[in-house]
Amino acid sequence: MARPHLFAQIYGYAVCLTAVIVGLVSINNATEAAFDLGNPTHTRNQWGTDVPATFEEFLAQERGQIDNTNTPPEVSKDSSRAASPLSDAQLRRIYESRRDDLVAVRRFHATKSLVASLLLLVVCVALFATHWRWLRRLPDVPATT
Repeated sequence: MARPHLFAQIYGYAVCLTAVIVGLVSINNATEAAFDLGNPTHTRNQWGTDVPATFEEFLAQERGQIDNTNTPPEVSKDSSRAASPLSDAQLRRIYESRRDDLVAVRRFHATKSLVASLLLLVVCVALFATHWRWLRRLPDVPATT
């Protein structure tokens, strides 16, 4: 004859195991988000936009001296991209504006990811604790032979 609390034990241990696995993933995501929040200029590019690392690189790109558009060489040699007629001061303002916008976007996404991961971790700890206590309170029924 099957033990009367077998289904309850299977359910309880499955929830505890799932909570542990999701909790470990949440800790990893929270750690990555904390590092991204600490240094948003060096996060991996997930959103398709990027600003050159230095103003000099941005200036050379805008002046047409280098090509960072990932186009094949035969297309890059085409004169479709003319040198920028803007002054260095105007280009510096554009560069700083783009960089500040990118940092703000990355900071927002890192904060959002960190908060979501920490909330999920709190839920996992609560689920694990309640189910573990519930499992410990189930009466032990000796197996009959």
